Amino acid sequence: DPYATVDLRGEYRLNGQVSVFAEVTNLFDKTYAGSTLIVDQARPDQAAFLPGDGRAFGGGISLKF
Repeated sequence: DPYATVDLRGEYRLNGQVSVFAEVTNLFDKTYAGSTLIVDQARPDQAAFLPGDGRAFGGGISLKF
């Protein structure tokens, strides 16, 4: 089945050299196959796909010299 994930990122410049940012990946925490295995490499008790990353939050500071 088709799917989409939504990522958000916001940035605020404090001045010409310093900015702060925050981000969210997979905003709606969609379950999806991040990659697949070749079937003959999978064990009988193993799924033939690997799940993608769930929702994650991040942030930081950017400095320009």
